Amino acid sequence: MIPVAASAQISELSLKESIRIALDQNLQYRGAEESLEIARAKMKESYGNFLPNINVSLIHTLDEKLMEFEMPPLAPGMDPTPVTIDFTKDFMASLQIRQPIFAGGAIWFNYRQNLYNYRAEEQNYIKQRLSTIFQTREAYYNVLLTEELITVSEEALKLNEGLLKNTELLYEQGMANKFEVLNAEVQYENIKPRVIEAKNSRNLAMLGFKNLLQLETRNDLILTRGLEFIERDFNLDSLLILSNQIRPDILQMEYQQNRMDQFVNLSYSTFSPTLALAADYNYRKDDFSWDMNKWEDNYSVNLVLSIPLFRGTSRIFKVQQANAAKRRVDIAQQAVITGVALEIEANYLKFYVAIEKLKLQSKNVERAEENVRIADLNYTEGLITPLEMSVAQMNLIETRIIHLKALYEYLISLAALEESVGIENLN
Repeated sequence: MIPVAASAQISELSLKESIRIALDQNLQYRGAEESLEIARAKMKESYGNFLPNINVSLIHTLDEKLMEFEMPPLAPGMDPTPVTIDFTKDFMASLQIRQPIFAGGAIWFNYRQNLYNYRAEEQNYIKQRLSTIFQTREAYYNVLLTEELITVSEEALKLNEGLLKNTELLYEQGMANKFEVLNAEVQYENIKPRVIEAKNSRNLAMLGFKNLLQLETRNDLILTRGLEFIERDFNLDSLLILSNQIRPDILQMEYQQNRMDQFVNLSYSTFSPTLALAADYNYRKDDFSWDMNKWEDNYSVNLVLSIPLFRGTSRIFKVQQANAAKRRVDIAQQAVITGVALEIEANYLKFYVAIEKLKLQSKNVERAEENVRIADLNYTEGLITPLEMSVAQMNLIETRIIHLKALYEYLISLAALEESVGIENLN
């Protein structure tokens, strides 16, 4: 017997690789792929309406009631003679061909309707793709943020631990009082829960990230990219113009509008006559035989014109339904265009607010670092108390945390703006 040790695998993932895995394995995105495949199959199914229908039928008559009538008597005083006539054959093989020639445009409008439905579903597929990319970027950045917060929290814990030891040493030398020692102890103990919370937040963020990518939760992951500033500059008018060209929601509504046009035309086609070519070729025989020369054959070729004179009021109301459905799509299209413009403008404003906040926090980090450097020199010279040194260090830690969150908000606002326009950014 060979013992098997179960060990967790460690994998490294970049943002681009994470997006690729999400597009391969995310359940919602895969569901959108299947919906697109259904629409594609339905569109191809409508091709068949242009082609002839060919059927072969084999008929064996098992039982039948024959036509019977009486022959008049051949001579006076004789009884009438009953006579039966069989107009059918017990065995018949038939080949039937039906080719539509003109159907008032119904076949063409049906095909176009399915075509635009497929294109609309294609845009829904692209929309789900953009959503999956955004969700992956958001989850990836969330893990990175929690990892950075762990680093900052542990750094704060280490600094306060060193400050506590120095304060205790100064207390033993009579250079610090009991209040300063107790304050350093409280400050040190207050940092420990923050480290625990940061690690728990990281575990939860990683769990959500793995669930999004449909990865094994027991495997350890290392994200190779850190939180970093990605410089971008946008023009609102250009973004609005671009969104009208590539945004899936807008293009989807345009295809839906075209689909409704075909639906209206299809409803009017029910008033039109139809023309079809019908051909039949038959073999018939009373007794089955493998010798085809003994079978009777006949054929017919017909040109069938059908004129729908009256079908109640169903056709009129179907036209009304189609026109109402078209107007509803027109209204929905205007709502989508307006909603997209508002969404882009809101994300545009959030993006530039995030830039300003990030710039301010970057300067604050520089100030806090300089403040700690000066405080450290003064503390070494004995010019400030341990409490004052602790305040300077904690200000730096808090400033770094705020800066990290500002950087995270900037990256998320950038991803949201690109998604709202319809830009696919895999990096």
